Amino acid sequence: MMSQLLVAQKPVSNLVFVEGNKIVTDSLMIADMFGKEHDNVLRDIRKQISYAGEEFSLLNFEERKYLSRGKRYPKYDLTEEAFTLVVMSYNTKEAVQMKIKFIQEFKRMKEHIQKQNDQQTQMSPLKMIHTMSSEMMKQDERLETIENKLNEKMTIDSYQQTTLLNAKLRRVEKLWGEEPKIRQAFEDKRILHSRAWKDFKMAFVVPSYRDTKEKDFEEALTYLKAWRPGLV
Repeated sequence: MMSQLLVAQKPVSNLVFVEGNKIVTDSLMIADMFGKEHDNVLRDIRKQISYAGEEFSLLNFEERKYLSRGKRYPKYDLTEEAFTLVVMSYNTKEAVQMKIKFIQEFKRMKEHIQKQNDQQTQMSPLKMIHTMSSEMMKQDERLETIENKLNEKMTIDSYQQTTLLNAKLRRVEKLWGEEPKIRQAFEDKRILHSRAWKDFKMAFVVPSYRDTKEKDFEEALTYLKAWRPGLV
């Protein structure tokens, strides 16, 4: 039985890990490996929690926080049972293959921990401390890698969207009010507004300003504050 934290001397799995006395994966890993937005995975998890009931949910889901760009965001740790419940509806060919990999890794981790249990009585206290420290560092590195991937995908929030919108409005009004050449070239201010967004979307390779990456927010804001249409 897994009555205490046991850790590996070398990485056993990149998909699952030991947290407390449980083998778990987390919502960040699910989002990354299944190619989904983390917010959508959180939505699926919370939906299953509401269906599963308190007793099952307390045993198999645990909400935690992770730090990214100075902000704290929610994530969930999931046992194998919780993982199976959440990804049950992910049924593309690729998703099914990924589910099989996760199931295999849960099994592999269980076997590894059983082997560690058998060796525990032979392990010196100093060696156990060294092993635990090493595994904790590897888990931190795993989380940092996933967070970096999420940062690349994370888009701006509603407040930042409004900030960009207002910056564009102010810039267009300023150009329209102060530069007769621009009024002459565009005739209608609505065309100038449309041109600003067209140039913005080309500059940041996004379908809409709402899809601006969070990491690009400051650059996007600077761009809009200084924007002017070409050839004018």
